[in-house]
Amino acid sequence: MGSDCSTCLSLDQKWGCIWCDNACSHLSQCIAPSDQLVSHSADALCPKPFIESFEPKSGPLEGGTLVEIRGRELGISLQDIKDRVFIGGSKCDVLQYVVSKRIICSIMSGSGSSPVQLRFGNSGKRFADSESRFKFVDPQPKSIYPSYGPVSGGTKVVIYGTNLNVGSNMSVFVGEHRCQLLRDENEMNGALTCLTGRVHRPQVIASIRIQIDRAERILERKFEYREDPVIRSIYPTSAFESGGRLITVEGSNLDTIQKPKMYIASIDSNSNEELISSISDCQVSNSSSMLCRSPKINLPPSVSPSTYSRWPVGFLLDNVQSTLASLSSVQITIVPDPQFVPFKGIRIHRPDQLFLIEGNYLSHAASAEDYKIYIGSSRCKVTLLDKRQLMCRAPLKEPRATDEKGNEVEGGRPLLTVIIGSIRHELGFVEYESSALRLSLSRLLLLLIGGVLVCTIVTVLAFIMYRRKRDEREKDYKRIQLKMEYLEFNVRNECKQAFAELQTDVTDLTMAVEGYGIPFQDKSEFISRLLFKDIRPINTMLSTSSLYSSHSSVALAQFESLMNDKRFVYSIVEMIELDISFSIDEKRYISSLLISSLFPNFVYFTDVILSLIHIHISNAIQVLIFTSLFICFCFACKPLQRTNS
Repeated sequence: MGSDCSTCLSLDQKWGCIWCDNACSHLSQCIAPSDQLVSHSADALCPKPFIESFEPKSGPLEGGTLVEIRGRELGISLQDIKDRVFIGGSKCDVLQYVVSKRIICSIMSGSGSSPVQLRFGNSGKRFADSESRFKFVDPQPKSIYPSYGPVSGGTKVVIYGTNLNVGSNMSVFVGEHRCQLLRDENEMNGALTCLTGRVHRPQVIASIRIQIDRAERILERKFEYREDPVIRSIYPTSAFESGGRLITVEGSNLDTIQKPKMYIASIDSNSNEELISSISDCQVSNSSSMLCRSPKINLPPSVSPSTYSRWPVGFLLDNVQSTLASLSSVQITIVPDPQFVPFKGIRIHRPDQLFLIEGNYLSHAASAEDYKIYIGSSRCKVTLLDKRQLMCRAPLKEPRATDEKGNEVEGGRPLLTVIIGSIRHELGFVEYESSALRLSLSRLLLLLIGGVLVCTIVTVLAFIMYRRKRDEREKDYKRIQLKMEYLEFNVRNECKQAFAELQTDVTDLTMAVEGYGIPFQDKSEFISRLLFKDIRPINTMLSTSSLYSSHSSVALAQFESLMNDKRFVYSIVEMIELDISFSIDEKRYISSLLISSLFPNFVYFTDVILSLIHIHISNAIQVLIFTSLFICFCFACKPLQRTNS
């Protein structure tokens, strides 16, 4: 039944409760004798009292502050603590008491700062002092704002000064009219804030009276009650459903209102008002006008919507109650929100032309000034507007790739954003034609330069190859021409030499014939002398019957058969020509031997000679090198020609 010692001992004695072993128990459950337990008081049985907290922690010098003290073991009865609560030297009269847990007392006047002190019982052995200290201060108001408001009241007046948020009970009076305190705002800004009450007529109050507990302060500042504001008209008289359009409100005494608000309502036949929109804030420009944003329409199920509908406009002007009733003629037309056609892909824009944006309901509840169009973070000023399209003048240079707030966007192009009221639409990305053309021209120029370079390189390489081939052909032609001239020169010299030798031989022969007569030799001797110079031949080699006698060896017979094979003869001639160890005379001698061996078959011999000459000439033309084979055969064939002649 008792949560602590003080609570346990405060119970009616008929229950027989006693604090034993840190618990509230019956006398019969304690081990100690009952008479011994009864003789003990709370001073001996209960733990030391403890103050957990107290509020407030400051008050005026005049006192009167109600201090609430909370803790544990704070006495077992009101008599236990009566006249035993002190704050410094100031007594605190107990007004309310909850056994062991809570004490509310009214402090007397005092000064300085001191802890809360509790003394229990007549002996005073049990006591408690708070860790925090209570401070006596002197409240001093200094100024107020604003200094005027409507007679209907509701003006939020802020009183500035020092030590105003102290004590437990505060009251503010504007003249004789109470000003309702706003405790939450007082704690936030350290000043006193209150709402003025209603008065019957405009008047000027000379002073403000502030009462904090037993302290009273008078602030010599004037406050003026003015005529209530009157709303006469609004412009424009149309807005879109999502709200946000700037509305100009005209009237009188509008500057007496601190925070006016605008809303749209529905009024039935019984003059019952039903809110169908959000509440938007207004800003007072002067006493005759203020600016409001049209609120967003939120039609309840009981109200049927229509495409174009007119609704009464209401205002919250502090405590002015006649605002809506007096505005039965002030209405606003609500139309659908503007709709915009988004771009298909990237919109290409020419800087010298206006930017076209298409949509619907564009001009029904908006003017050109209401639209804020951004390309990137640069404005596009609207110049033309109708219900299905608008045109704006874009910046001459393409903006950076950002949104209207300057935040970078993906895609590398500026984003076109349309803002009207509280509506925001992103239509797509924009690319300037000059930029695109410049990019295309740069790409085309790069491709053109690359193509020209490739063509130039190919042309130069082709020209170099052509010149090289032409030079090689010219060199080959000159080389062949030189070889032919050299060959022609050699042949001409040989012919001259041969002709001269022939004339000499004929002259010698004529002289020999005239002197000795013509020497006649047989055929074998004649051919041997003709083919072999300064060498005594073997006449039997040129026998007309056979090249070899019957007693020759088989090897010679086989050699004769090989000589009848052109390929063998070609091989012998090629081998001799390739062997550089053979001299001209040796080659001539071998040539004479070959002719001697082939001579019996004169047709075969002629065919071999002509074939060798043909092959030699073909090879000489291909490799452009003339060897001595042709000359050798000239020497070899010369006797043959003489013989044939």
